[in-house]
Amino acid sequence: MDVRASLHLLQEGQDLKPVYQTQDRIDDERIHSNARAACVASILEVPLTEVPQPVGKTWKQAHAELQMYLREAHHSVLARRYLMAEDDPADTIANDHPGIYLIASGPSPRGTNLGLHYVVYLDGKMVHDPHPEGIGLAGPIQFVEFLRSFDEEKHESKET
Repeated sequence: MDVRASLHLLQEGQDLKPVYQTQDRIDDERIHSNARAACVASILEVPLTEVPQPVGKTWKQAHAELQMYLREAHHSVLARRYLMAEDDPADTIANDHPGIYLIASGPSPRGTNLGLHYVVYLDGKMVHDPHPEGIGLAGPIQFVEFLRSFDEEKHESKET
């Protein structure tokens, strides 16, 4: 589904269609979890198998493949916003990105060796955890990512 159509469905009050991750572990420099891919699949309402899988890749490789997929298949990109220590994550997210599904990243509740975990937020509240346990993050949100129309991204980069 095109990101603009996904955002339009959200405005009409349709619920997110949850997609669950199928892998979850990190034991070296490579990724072995597809939680972020499951969040993207949930927001776009596509099967998990359609989203590039990060398993076995470095974070940089996985991010580049995901951005290419989003540009080519959905005419969009993932934009990122880091949260400052003094920010109230729920308040910041709700006020700065109202009505937009966000992928929030923070510590995994399943142990420090798992690195970051990803969940979906809407208006300051977690609406989907792709892990079957569904317990969210174990600590503060470090950053959020959100889908932006590729045209919007190009327009803003020309203005700066």
